[in-house]
Amino acid sequence: MVKRILTGLAIIIALCGQASLANWSEGPCPPPPGAYCTISHGAFLTFGPNGKHIAIVSGDEVRIFDLTDGSLLRTFRTEKPSLSFGIPSFSPDGALIAAPMSGDLIGIWDVTTGEELLTISTPTGPYLRIAFSPTGGSLASISGGKVELWDVSSGTKLNAFQADSDPLIAIAFSPDGELLAGGGEDRTLTVWNVKSGEEVFSFTGFSKEVSSIAFSPDGSSLCAGSGDGMIRLLDLATGEERFSLAGHTEAVTGIAFSPDGDVIASSSHDDTVKLHSAASGTLTYTLDLWDLLGPLSPDNVADPKGMARVFAVGFSPGGELIGTAYCGVKVCQIDLWNVSDILGE
Repeated sequence: MVKRILTGLAIIIALCGQASLANWSEGPCPPPPGAYCTISHGAFLTFGPNGKHIAIVSGDEVRIFDLTDGSLLRTFRTEKPSLSFGIPSFSPDGALIAAPMSGDLIGIWDVTTGEELLTISTPTGPYLRIAFSPTGGSLASISGGKVELWDVSSGTKLNAFQADSDPLIAIAFSPDGELLAGGGEDRTLTVWNVKSGEEVFSFTGFSKEVSSIAFSPDGSSLCAGSGDGMIRLLDLATGEERFSLAGHTEAVTGIAFSPDGDVIASSSHDDTVKLHSAASGTLTYTLDLWDLLGPLSPDNVADPKGMARVFAVGFSPGGELIGTAYCGVKVCQIDLWNVSDILGE
């Protein structure tokens, strides 16, 4: 492959909100500025908080990769297909990782040793989503229309919040761990006080299910994506909408803030990742993965454009990398994109 480098003109075009750049170069993992790499097959991803690791769900495995050289460090088996349970979660210090297992179980492992430290049993609905609290002492999980909090040292249930939405699809903690947000198929986004379990507010301005949630790093805003392709940014102090983003043409599958809180990244079933200004909502860049990566065609089965999907997006802790999960008919892959030039890192 001929190496193609970002040009100044292309960056200017991208920052004006035009279509995605066609001249990314494919490089090693981790990629240098203006390049991308495919690190593994997989449908979901999460970056470790220390910037050294990325966890990838591939089939019935959770794989931990070293971000310094792209090497595979460890593999945990979950015995549950990846698309049915979703994203693993690192503890705030990066020492532990949690992931759904077979049946109605959640496993917690030591990232360094690979030792399984705890198994939590909880009844689940069609979606099992989990999230470590930023304080590190508890883990939240979705069980149908209920959010449950677990002590990660003992597996004891600490609290449970009943939502109006059944089933829930997405959950997220605020950066200080004091609030927990959840949204689901009844098109409602609910925010609870973690300590008291009381509802802080709910927002019902969605026309389809709430499919993804993220708090801003400073804890002032909450961003949610929906099955109608809309993204809404809410003011946590008032519960009111600051602005909405209508750039996606299909369901939003992932939301992530850049570490400095300036950029909102979103992934969608329309095969794109979009970057918006968190301050104004202005579209600054679009990654069209179909245009950039083309079809994924295992076993000589073509992937028509309408079947391409982006299932997840995330920023590395340093903000220089965006991870995407790009899926065709039969296979998904995780790509890392070095966006430091685009974002001015």
